[in-house]
Formats: sequence, C-alpha cells, structure tokens
Amino acid sequence: MIKTKRVYDRPEPDDGLRLLIMRRPIWINKAFREFQLNKERWKKELSPSDELLDAYKNGIVGWSEFVSRFIKEVDNPISIASMMELGEKAKTTNVTLLCQEHEGESCHRHIIKELIDNTLRTKADSGDEMVRPEEI
Repeated sequence: MIKTKRVYDRPEPDDGLRLLIMRRPIWINKAFREFQLNKERWKKELSPSDELLDAYKNGIVGWSEFVSRFIKEVDNPISIASMMELGEKAKTTNVTLLCQEHEGESCHRHIIKELIDNTLRTKADSGDEMVRPEEI
C-alpha cells in the first residue's frame, strides 16, 4: 500500500518503507537526517523541479497547472522506473511518501501516490506495464 505523510510526523511501525520525495529538504532539521544518511530513500526524481515549485509557491501558477506540468516532469524514464519500483514494493509492504506540506494541502506526494495506485490497478486489470503519466 502507498501512503502519504508529512515528514515531520512521527514515524510509525505501519509506515513501512519511508521515502522522502522533496528536492530541497532542510538538512539541519533532524526530520531529514535519516534521508541525508541514506540517499536511497531520497527520491528527488519524484519531486517537482525548483522552477515549478517556486512558480506554484509564489502564486504564478495555480494548482491545476501545477498538476499538469508536474505530470509532464515525471514522464521520463528515471521517474517512471522509480514509480514502477515503488509500485512493486507496495505489493508486499507499506510505502510512505514524505514531504513537508501539511496533510490536506495540495502536495505533489498525492499526485505520485495516485499515479502509482492507478498503475497498480491498471496492471492488475490488464497485465500491462506502467501507465504513462499523460495517460491518467
């Protein structure tokens, strides 16, 4: 199962594999130290570009444009491979995607979760490979 959570929330046993999907973590904060020491659990390829994130945070683009542009950004071999890997892991263990945004706020971790969940459903239904982000 794919879950999402705020990186500052206390780790729980049912989190399973905890993965940071932020491009610019604040390393001095102890919530991020576990990922600084274990780079395999820091998936930058599943985070928005600095330019897109800044445009959204500064109100230059709205949420729907952010989503559209972010889906295009993750439509690349490295991000797709990472999502496929997480989808496979989620079949046997919980995978928790972490970012700094509060729960309930618009955040790319929910988009990544949806992409992976939709792919798992589609693969189960048809036996196909990864659904490309633009197909969702």
